[in-house]
Amino acid sequence: MNIIDYKLVKKYKTYLDWLELVYLKNENKITDIATLYTYTKTDLEKELNNKEQEKSNNIKEKIFENTKDLKNAENDILEVGVQAI
Repeated sequence: MNIIDYKLVKKYKTYLDWLELVYLKNENKITDIATLYTYTKTDLEKELNNKEQEKSNNIKEKIFENTKDLKNAENDILEVGVQAI
């Protein structure tokens, strides 16, 4: 077990700092502690674009469904109006 010097812990102020200490003390065993992923700016932009496209498609589908429902309702009203005459 690797022990981190209390003076270092006192010097580091945030959770991220403390995680860095753990990482630095256990660099060779880090895969036992956590799985780290590295993303490039391009990867993140692609992911964001995919999510935005997905949202846009969902909105388009909802608009289409609502328009279709409105047309069906309009046709139903017209049929009722024609029968009433």
